[in-house]
Amino acid sequence: MRRIPLFIAALALATGCPKVQQKTYSFDLAHRTGELRFLNISTDDATKGDEDFMQVLNDVVEGSKLETEHPGWIIDSKELVAENGELNGIVRFHYNTPADASIYKHDKKSPYLFCVDSGATLISTDGKRIDDVLNGCVAWERKAKSMLVTFKDEEFSGSEVSLLPQFERWKAGEKFEASDNPFANLMSGLGNGGDPEAMGEEFATALMGGLTSAMGLSGELTIGEPTLSGGINAAQVTEALDAKTTLLLNTCYQVSAMTGEVPAFATVDFVVSAAGAAEQVRLSPSHDELQSCLSGILAEDTTFPALKAESKVSLPLTFTKTATE
Repeated sequence: MRRIPLFIAALALATGCPKVQQKTYSFDLAHRTGELRFLNISTDDATKGDEDFMQVLNDVVEGSKLETEHPGWIIDSKELVAENGELNGIVRFHYNTPADASIYKHDKKSPYLFCVDSGATLISTDGKRIDDVLNGCVAWERKAKSMLVTFKDEEFSGSEVSLLPQFERWKAGEKFEASDNPFANLMSGLGNGGDPEAMGEEFATALMGGLTSAMGLSGELTIGEPTLSGGINAAQVTEALDAKTTLLLNTCYQVSAMTGEVPAFATVDFVVSAAGAAEQVRLSPSHDELQSCLSGILAEDTTFPALKAESKVSLPLTFTKTATE
């Protein structure tokens, strides 16, 4: 998890913010397996505990966010567990090469390197800290068979409230409606699941405009000419990006812009699955919150039935943001 924090609020307006006190990585280099543990999963807003647990449940157990954000991981299991009065998460995976697990090794004679998340503090490791050379990074000797590293989130204040009660209710059978679609989460409670087709695109557009206007922002997303592998007609991609999908993609940018900077120019690369959906979605330059939103929209709300499976698509995006009077 070097580059992408797992728990990030897709829409800060809709939820509080799940927090993880510590994360521990363990790697078996000989068998190319790994385990990631999230320790003390909590919320920074007790009134939003159910919404935050829904997000955690979707990210860790029921959704595909881990697979999307870590394409090199071949995930074997994902689970939430109650341990020592806290809610923890455990992800077990294997990988084909060390690089697939964000482990760097320049050549056979070089040591293994692994770097912790930006904004995290290294707590313990069985390797050698090399902060004087690479801040936040750890090295292991070239013949190492295993790696262990634990770090904490600098934003975890200690005043957070555990999500263990929500987990126990879920284990007892209570239904928590999870969704990979941040737009649907935003619209939840309107009686139609947040689907612009159900509520009417005119209303959805007005709602989006009202949100951005209330925040003193406005903007426009322009989708450029797609580039495809295999000489496929780009018009097939453009045709699939109907008004509904374009609206949702624009909403991703609008809401992300409310809480921070978004790239004015970006490229979304993805691979078309056998079912015609977008998978392995990548945004360049990287932007965690925006990629999460775009990935959900492209994977769930858009299909490319005319495209051959494994077709690679590159979609240029331009977002112009202006301040309203």
